[in-house]
Amino acid sequence: MSKVFNRGVSINVRNEDALKVNGVQIIDKDGKIYGDIHASAGSIGTTELADSGVTAVKIASDAVTTVKILNANVTAVKLATDAVETLKIKDANVTLAKLATGITSSHIVKFFVLGSTITGVTLTGLAVSDLIVSILADGTVTVATCATADTLPADPADTTYLIVFRAVA
Repeated sequence: MSKVFNRGVSINVRNEDALKVNGVQIIDKDGKIYGDIHASAGSIGTTELADSGVTAVKIASDAVTTVKILNANVTAVKLATDAVETLKIKDANVTLAKLATGITSSHIVKFFVLGSTITGVTLTGLAVSDLIVSILADGTVTVATCATADTLPADPADTTYLIVFRAVA
């Protein structure tokens, strides 16, 4: 025979007793509840949870999405060493001010080109006083400055590499 309990009925368990339903222990003599507990949404709050009672194993895995990250909460401490890669930096977003102390506009490479991409001594974008380093196929290196805008000091061979440094920002 089974007994149906209606909502709001109190069940008192004496210290020496335990509550069993169909032979399965539900409450022990100390009041500990066994089995699954079904509760309505919002009925269990922080006061019902024991300190450190919710562990990582009890939390469902869930993807971290942009909306779950509060503004200004990804800090340098949260980034792993070497985590920011070139692909993660927008084009034209590393400025001279963001480079290490001692790196100045005179350290900026304006061009790095292979001679076969140049027609004669013309290289569009050269400015007067640009420093031009030529590296020949045999390893010879020469350094010269641009005397006339868009004009190289010498006609490069097809296998010559040119590195052009801009002396001003």
